Amino acid sequence: MTKTIYGIDPDKKFNSNDVKKAIIKCFKEAHKEILDEYESYDTTNMSKEEIEKIKTLNIEILIKKFLKEAGGDPKNPSKEDLENLCDKLAEFAKNFRSDDIIKKNYNKIMKLVKKLN
Repeated sequence: MTKTIYGIDPDKKFNSNDVKKAIIKCFKEAHKEILDEYESYDTTNMSKEEIEKIKTLNIEILIKKFLKEAGGDPKNPSKEDLENLCDKLAEFAKNFRSDDIIKKNYNKIMKLVKKLN
């Protein structure tokens, strides 16, 4: 039985947008404590689902920004775009996470990136 990597089975066909979604999921999970700080704001009129959407949107905006900064296509990133994105996110994550966590997640995602054509 193959383990999935952030929702992707590495033994099945997937594309760059699937990997981008995995990166978003990975980054959101890795920064859960920081993103959970949103709940300390006045969210009394918001459902848990709405709060989760905001957290995901925050990560999606960051990913899009980093892809654009590297000259990549946020809507349809290439393999190279995703490699550059992972490098940039790893550097950014140093502000929040230990090197061990960064390396572990980086290596998982790079397994997917390397399988792209």
